[in-house]
Amino acid sequence: MKKVDKEIKKVFISYSWTTEEHKRWVRELAENLLANGVDVVLDVWNLKPGQEKYAFMESMVTSKEIDKVLIICDRGYKEKADDRTGGVGTETQILTPKIYGDVSQEKFIPIVSERNEETNEEYVPTFIESRVYIDLSSPSIFDENYEQLLRTIYEAPSLTKPKIGATPTWLFEEPLEHFSTSRIVTQMEKIIDVHPDRIKYLILQFKDEFLNGLNKIELQELDGEKPNDDVLMMMIDKSLLLKNDYAKAIGYYLQVENQNVDIFVEFFEELVDHIYSFEKGGYYQTQFDQYKFLVHELFVVTMMTILKYGHINLFSKLINHDYFFRKNRNQATDFVDFREYVQILDDRNTRLGLNKVSLHADILKNRYSEREFEEFIDVELLLYYISKVHPNIKGDYNLWFPATYLYKDMFNPKPIKLLNKLKSKSFFEENWSFLGINDKAKLQDEIRKCKGETGYTGGGRRIIPGIDMSIKADELCSRP
Repeated sequence: MKKVDKEIKKVFISYSWTTEEHKRWVRELAENLLANGVDVVLDVWNLKPGQEKYAFMESMVTSKEIDKVLIICDRGYKEKADDRTGGVGTETQILTPKIYGDVSQEKFIPIVSERNEETNEEYVPTFIESRVYIDLSSPSIFDENYEQLLRTIYEAPSLTKPKIGATPTWLFEEPLEHFSTSRIVTQMEKIIDVHPDRIKYLILQFKDEFLNGLNKIELQELDGEKPNDDVLMMMIDKSLLLKNDYAKAIGYYLQVENQNVDIFVEFFEELVDHIYSFEKGGYYQTQFDQYKFLVHELFVVTMMTILKYGHINLFSKLINHDYFFRKNRNQATDFVDFREYVQILDDRNTRLGLNKVSLHADILKNRYSEREFEEFIDVELLLYYISKVHPNIKGDYNLWFPATYLYKDMFNPKPIKLLNKLKSKSFFEENWSFLGINDKAKLQDEIRKCKGETGYTGGGRRIIPGIDMSIKADELCSRP
C-alpha cells in the first residue's frame, strides 16, 4: 500500500454572502473538506470581532501557510467582483494582482456554485474567467467534481504523466516500408467486436491494397554490383510486413466468415497472374524467385489460419478447387502449383558456403515464432501427404515438397491433428473430402503407400516422415 502523506493542506475560501442558502452551501463545503483532512479558513469561523476584515483577507491571500484559495463563484460574487463593490469588490482588488502574479497557476481555484438558469452559463468573474474551474453547481456532478477538488488540493491527480522512455532505436535504423494494408488491418481490429459484418467488405479492400503493395517490394532496377541472391534476400525481407498484415487480416476475416472460398481463390489467382505479368529482363529471375517464395509462404499461412479457426470445410474446398492462371493458358490446375522451387536461394547457399540443408527453410523459420513455425511445418507436411494421397492430384512428380520438414521434431513427434482425428469414424465420414477418398479401404491402402521418403539430397536429415507418424492405416475409423 502506498504511504499516505500526513501533511495537512490548508485552504482559504473567498465567497459572497449572497443569500443565507448560499452561505449554508459554502459552510457545508468547508465542513466536507475538514472531514477529508483539509484545514479550512472561513470568515465565519476565523474572523474575530475587532479584526480588520480587509487585512484578514489580504493576509489569507498572501500567507505561505495557505496552499490554495478557493474562489466560490455564484451570481452575487460575479456581480460584486465585476463592479468592484462591497467586500467582494475589495477582495477582488486584493486577489487580482496576486492571481496574475501567480506564476505556478495553481494556488487560486475558481469553484462554480451556480449557473444562469436561462443560459446555463457559469457565473465566473472577469478577473478569473480564463482560469480552469471546478464545477460544483449541480448535485448530479457534485461528487465526481468534489473528488477532483480534493485531488487538486492534495496534488494527487487521477491521471499522471507516464515516465519518459528510451529513445526508439528504430528511428536511426534503415526505414521500413509502410503499406496501406496496415491501415485496413487496424480498422478490422477496431470493429471486429462491434461491427463484424463490415469485415467482409474490408477484406475486399485489403486484397486490392495487398496487390497494390507489391509494387513497393518489387525490384525496379538490378544493381550490377550486388549478387542476385543479395538482392533477393533484400526483397524477401521487405515482404515480411506485407505477409504479417495478410496473416492478421485473414485471421479477422475467418472469425466472422468461413464459407467464402472464392475470396481466397481469386486472391491467389490474381497474385500468380501478377507474378507472370513481368516482361523478361535482366532482373526477371530474381523478381520471379521472390514471388515464388512469397506465394508458397502465403498459401501455407492461409491453410494454417483456416485450421486454427477450425474451418475444415473451407480447407477442403481450397484443396479441391481448380485454379486458373494465365501462365497455364487458363487450364485448370491444383494447389500444388503454389509450391515452386526457388533456385537463387540454393545458389546463395553455395556461393557463401553456408552449408545449409535448406536456406529456404532457414529463412522461413526466422519469420515466425516457435509455436507458429511448428504449425507451419505441420501444414506443409499435411499438404505433402494430401498431394500424395489425393486421386485428383495428377502425376508422380506433382507433389507439394515440404520445405520445412527437416525441422519437425522426430524424437518426440507430435501427430498432425487433422490426420490424427481420422481415427474417429464420424470425423472421417464428415471430413474425408480434403483427402479426396471416401472409401475406408481405399484410403487405408493409400496410407500404407505413403511412407517416409527421401527429401533433401544434401547433408542432414533427408527423409520426409511418413503419414503413419499421425495416422496408421489400421487406426483409420477405429473409434466411433
